[in-house]
Amino acid sequence: MDSVLIMWLILAAALIIAEIFSMSFAAIWFGIGAAAAALMAYLKVGGDTYGLSIQIATFIVVSVVLFLIFYRYKDKINSSGSQERFGAERHIGQEAIVTEEINHIAGTGRIEVSAENWLAISINKEIIPVGGKVIVKEINGTKAEVIKE
Repeated sequence: MDSVLIMWLILAAALIIAEIFSMSFAAIWFGIGAAAAALMAYLKVGGDTYGLSIQIATFIVVSVVLFLIFYRYKDKINSSGSQERFGAERHIGQEAIVTEEINHIAGTGRIEVSAENWLAISINKEIIPVGGKVIVKEINGTKAEVIKE
């Protein structure tokens, strides 16, 4: 296998795996773009002269077009009155159970929401014991910001 093909496949896999963990619906489109570029490398489109340029162009065009189409569609859903959220945002407003004490001093805290385990911090800096019920107010990266129910 060509080293450029392997690079595109690794990039595609890394971006898709990143999407699985972030659930932001952003990295997936770039992962698909990298997979499309890998296909161009596999088919040797453009040969040795223009091959890499075509692969990079394919990556950029496919990624940006898919990204823009999805976010345009997402905005239409939300503007039509639907409260459906995508990715990690779907947990906002949901009740969760504390699985590890939330303690801002010790830097600990985990919750379970919709069968998913998240790092958690208390917005009000409260210490919330295991088994406590909280409401997810915000998702910031990999942490859920919560308030005691």
